[in-house]
Amino acid sequence: MCELRRLYSLNENEIEQWQTIRMQFGEEQYGDAHLNRYNLVDIAEELLDAIHIHSLFVDRIRKSPTMYSDHSASYLFRLSRSFINTMMQGFLLLQQMDQLIEDGDCTDAQGGDRIGIEVLQKQKED
Repeated sequence: MCELRRLYSLNENEIEQWQTIRMQFGEEQYGDAHLNRYNLVDIAEELLDAIHIHSLFVDRIRKSPTMYSDHSASYLFRLSRSFINTMMQGFLLLQQMDQLIEDGDCTDAQGGDRIGIEVLQKQKED
């Protein structure tokens, strides 16, 4: 396993290369499966996962023995709130896009089991 670099040390070109490598890997692994998935739901799941992973990060930092200055801690948690707000704005944008898409383009044959969706659908039925 390679040593993980800090995110702040990555330049724009390196981030683009990282994205390209991840995209190529996904294309090799999944091929054209995206044509049979409702991609906006994929994005929504990734946003929800990012929010959850972020909350785990915040928990880790709060439990860290490292003593951060008041200024650093305050700034970090302001950035954290901004991150969550940005993710939620992204979700709202997905909802707006979803309203414009015809039902025929929202098929999800390759979507697999969507964690939580069945619970929400059952609640709506009750």
